[in-house]
Amino acid sequence: MNSDTLALYDVLRERKADGTLTPEGQEWLTRISQDADAVTLRKAHAYVLLKSRGHHLPTLAELPVPTS
Repeated sequence: MNSDTLALYDVLRERKADGTLTPEGQEWLTRISQDADAVTLRKAHAYVLLKSRGHHLPTLAELPVPTS
């Protein structure tokens, strides 16, 4: 997700929690959520393929911590 989409996602989630989300906003929230789910699924699939082909993949503890 790029930063603009992430910011929109956060706003839409806040509005949903407040009960002020419009039907159009709900459509956007659904679309962004589905896109995020699809990316997560593709990443998981890539991880499984790499792992099954013998590649070493870092654990969560081995990953570098982002500084931003």
